[in-house]
Amino acid sequence: MFLKSKKGQGSFYHWTDIILIPIFLFLIAIVMLFAAKIWNTVQDETVLFDVNEYDDNISKEAIATISVSVNTVINMYSYIFIMLVAAMLVSMVLTGYYVESSLVFLVPGSIILMIAIMFAVPLENAYEEVVGMTEFAVESAGQTIILQIMQNMAIVVLIIGLAFMLVMYGKKTVGRAY
Repeated sequence: MFLKSKKGQGSFYHWTDIILIPIFLFLIAIVMLFAAKIWNTVQDETVLFDVNEYDDNISKEAIATISVSVNTVINMYSYIFIMLVAAMLVSMVLTGYYVESSLVFLVPGSIILMIAIMFAVPLENAYEEVVGMTEFAVESAGQTIILQIMQNMAIVVLIIGLAFMLVMYGKKTVGRAY
């Protein structure tokens, strides 16, 4: 990204951002799964968030409020994940619109999109393997939307990449010939 001195060089770097999409989706999904597991373990196996361990009402109310708030956030992980996928789609479409492009980058861009899809397949298999472990049975049952997106991550990456290509090469250039 730092070497943008030549004309058109910047648009190639935006293509490489597509490779990061499956990696980010995988990392975010894994972090959400592990965060839910850690919270359930702390809540079940420690007395830290046990309301009966405290004598005063202020502590009981605080612990109850914290527990309800964290449970609400963990229950919303699927919707947060959907919003992150939508944000990736919108940001790639906007990037495709505002980047100066040339049809010369269509072939290398298509190759990069295929590489991103090839990255997505082992990552989605790895996620399914982690979710399939018995240790994560409770957490994965609460994150069904994330599981559906991760099982179809190659298709999600393809859709984002095709939207990027459609906007990048389908826009009308005004005032400049490339």
